[in-house]
Order: sequence, then C-alpha cells, then structure tokens
Amino acid sequence: MKMKTVALAVVLSLCFLFSAITAKPLFAVMGKNNMRVAEPVLDTDGEEVRTNQTYLVRSFPLGGLTIAYANYYQLYAVHELAANLPLKFALANTTGDVVLASTDLHIKFAVCKCSDYSAWRPRLDAWSRQSLVNVEKEEGIFQIIKVEDKIYKFAFSDGRDIRIYTYPFTYQRILGTNGESFQVEFVKANFINPPCLLGSF
Repeated sequence: MKMKTVALAVVLSLCFLFSAITAKPLFAVMGKNNMRVAEPVLDTDGEEVRTNQTYLVRSFPLGGLTIAYANYYQLYAVHELAANLPLKFALANTTGDVVLASTDLHIKFAVCKCSDYSAWRPRLDAWSRQSLVNVEKEEGIFQIIKVEDKIYKFAFSDGRDIRIYTYPFTYQRILGTNGESFQVEFVKANFINPPCLLGSF
C-alpha cells in the first residue's frame, strides 16, 4: 500500500511538472487591492506580444489604424479601410517586455522622426461628450482586453471599451467610447524602417 502511494505521488508530480512546462506562462502583477495573474497578449502566430516589436492591427470591422485630422486642428487615431500604421507598446506599471492583457500600457504609432505626434492619449471631446483617442506628444494609459483566443479589444484605463465613432462633420471613424464595436488581432510588422507620414503635424 505504501509503495502504491509513493508511485501515485511520483506520477502526479510528473504530470504537474509537464503541465507547467508546456503551459503558456502567466505573470503576477500588482492590482489596486492584491496580486493577480495576468495573461500575455498573443499575436496571430500565437507568440507573446512584446514591447520591442511593432504590430499591425487587423480589425473587425475590416480595416486598420492611422493618424488623421478629424476636426481640422486635432490629430486622432482613426480607423480606415485602406490604412494601417504599425503600433508599439510600452508597459506603464510593470517590468519586462511582454505585453499583458488587462494591464496598463502606453500605445504609440511607430512613425519615423518626421513627426513628434505619435502617442495615444485620451481626451474629452466637448462636442460629442465622450473620450476620444487623440494623437499627441505625451502618452496616455490604455489596456488590451482579451475577447477570445488571439482576439482583443482596446480599452481606456478605467475599463471603458474603445469603439469606432463616426465624427459627424468629416465622417472620420475616430476611436472613442461611443459607436460600433472594435475588435483586433495583432500581426507582426517587420519593417526595416517605420513608415513616414506626409507633413510635419
């Protein structure tokens, strides 16, 4: 009986070790009240999204992201069918280079030095009375929320979903808190040099 118990313990230990080796890594991060486990964001290849890599957004509805003037004086993150500027991520309150779901981070368009305006920053729009994603010099805080396997959505730091809002004057499809649902996949963008936008902004 004792030998059977020892054998069972050995088998269970081996099973646990195997599952720990083969499972996707989890990361402990400090929340407001306690320690919690955060899951890495995965790209379309099933690999961890990292801060030292640029990514294209494959979105639902179909299209990509770019920078545009929507009200003639302010730059916004805009959804367009035939555009797709790559993004880069930086961790806001954690260390390492793996981007974690539901964790604060900074988001930038990976544009070249012709423009200082590349960082996402939330701003309250007085006309539409909602938060829109502006493109500025200073960074704001956002999150990536998991929807299902390798499908995600962007959110403001307070947890509100980022959606696609059609600006009524110019019909630009701006990222904001109102509008249609916006879900994304992340595709590695292997640019030797990041694309340069026309104009100096």
